[in-house]
Amino acid sequence: MLVAVMPPSPSGSRLRSAVWLAGVLGLATAGGAAAPTRSVIIRPASTGGAADLAPELARLVRARGGANAARVIELSGDGPADSARVAREARGASVLFTIGHAATEIAGEARSAHVVALGVANPALVKTAGVYVSVYPRLERVFAFIKTRLQARNVGLLFSPSKNREVAVAFLEAADAQGLHLVPVAVKSPGELVRELPKALREVDVLMLAVDPLIFDRDSLEFVVGQADRAGKPTLGFLRGLTSLGVTICLLAPPPEQAATAVAAAADVVRVGKKHVDVDDVRVIVSSPAARKAGLDPEALGANRAR
Repeated sequence: MLVAVMPPSPSGSRLRSAVWLAGVLGLATAGGAAAPTRSVIIRPASTGGAADLAPELARLVRARGGANAARVIELSGDGPADSARVAREARGASVLFTIGHAATEIAGEARSAHVVALGVANPALVKTAGVYVSVYPRLERVFAFIKTRLQARNVGLLFSPSKNREVAVAFLEAADAQGLHLVPVAVKSPGELVRELPKALREVDVLMLAVDPLIFDRDSLEFVVGQADRAGKPTLGFLRGLTSLGVTICLLAPPPEQAATAVAAAADVVRVGKKHVDVDDVRVIVSSPAARKAGLDPEALGANRAR
């Protein structure tokens, strides 16, 4: 079920609020006439990962407003050309749904529309004001899983400070709220990763992998998985496909729920600063071979899917 978050309204004005939301999303108004396209989805040219949210976003918006309710703009990767195209084709839109860092930066130049961003690992690195749907599941649920399913006490978080300092602070606060000890494993380069990770693994019960370009370099990820296997420690990531690369467990904010959360958040206009929105649902994916290497029973982890 999609529940729209309505803006505060005085008593007796619910109908006006409903009409306002319909206009924002380009929904049909009284008399059955469809409003012009009011929502634009800006997506990267790549496929897979967050880019795959675009079809679900478009489906949800069009299901409520008809075929013309949403337009999809696919970026080319040429920054100036993409900026000019978005300025031209998104003119008159009320809502810009953006997927990824580059799309969200470009959308910030369209000052007439408000932005709902998805697929941005660390919103602090983006200047654009708006609503940001987290790439992580609600952290309270992440640490509850670690505490109850993994019976872990000392939890490592591998990240690079330049990309994820603010994310690490949020993880630290969430771990503390669950009575867990977060061990930050901050690395600035592949060389520092090689030096620091073996020592860190001796101090933790499980190692979480932030969504971070340094970690997800193929060679770096292979090193992380290999070291964790040798240490008998499970790894926990937050992106689809990681279990096929040897990561033990993935806790995902399911794409359909991310899209539904974004569409609901379209009614919450944020033009100054940023509002962070979490996805409540969590999908658990387990690599059975990696779990067994870490001494875990894959069936006991409550996976929605195992491989």
